[in-house]
Parts: sequence; C-alpha cells; structure tokens
Amino acid sequence: MSTSEHVPTGDDGAAASSVRTGPVPGDGPPHAVTATGHAPRPVVPSVRPLREVWVFLGIAGGGGVTVGAGWAALVPVTVRSSAEAEVMVAHDAVLGLLGLAAGLLTAAVLALAPGPRPGLRAFVVLVAAAAGAMLSWGVGRATGAPTLHAVGMALLWPLAAAVVTVVRSVINLLFTGG
Repeated sequence: MSTSEHVPTGDDGAAASSVRTGPVPGDGPPHAVTATGHAPRPVVPSVRPLREVWVFLGIAGGGGVTVGAGWAALVPVTVRSSAEAEVMVAHDAVLGLLGLAAGLLTAAVLALAPGPRPGLRAFVVLVAAAAGAMLSWGVGRATGAPTLHAVGMALLWPLAAAVVTVVRSVINLLFTGG
C-alpha cells in the first residue's frame, strides 16, 4: 500500500519534516473490509472436528464393549448348537458376524451423517472402528469368550466399514460426479 506520510526528523521532533512515499514499514497487504466498513473477524480454527473425533471414538468404544459382551454371551449358545468339530469355527464366527454388523452400521452412520472433509472423517471412523474391534476382542476375552483362532475375524468391523465406504464413494463419484 502506498502512502505519503510526514515524518518528523530532528531530535526534538520539531517542524522539520520530509515527505516519504512508498510502502509504510509494518503495513501489511491491504485488508478486506465488509459492507459495514469493518474489517472481517479473523478465522479461528473450529474445535468441531476434534469434537467429532472424540464422538466417533466414544461411539466405537461403546460399540466395542457391546460387541465384546455380545460375543461372550452368544458363544455358549453356538457351542450347544454346533457339532464338536465346528465348535472352534463357531466361536470365531460369532465375533466375525457381530463385527460385520458393526461395520455395516458404522458405514451407514458415516453415510447418513455427512460433514466437512469427508476423507478425514472416513479415516477417523475407520481408526475408531479398528479401535472398537480391538476393544471388543479384549472385552470378550475378559468376560469369558474363548481364544480367537481366526484373528482376522476381529478385523471384520473396520474391513466392512471400509469396503462399504469405498463402494459408496465410487458409486457417488460415478453417478453424481462428486
């Protein structure tokens, strides 16, 4: 910004002055002015995304406890209705099916509750789903579920959420252009 300014030059600040033109030191780029004539408020980062991270982690934690307790509660039922050779598979399948249901529910919540920065939201939801899956395995073990033989069953929750989210994004991209 270019201005003309009278700058006092003497030790006593007397009437002697010189005219200086050009940018004034400390003067930054021109600032926008709103219609009311006031400078706009500075942009302050929102705490909403951080709050959403904690909400997703809390929901996944609650879901993890629920899935783990459900796994421990349903294992005796599946053991009674399974043949002896199928018992080990039945133990793991219960957690796998509960994780699959939780993953589908997680993807549905992500799709039905859109928000800003969808890529970051999807990442946070998938990390929360993985944390919830590990929590469900730990809670299940702590409440009496047997040892998991097919460890991949514990990861069906985040896997199902990721697959459904990617498929939904591709369909959205193909049919709506974004």
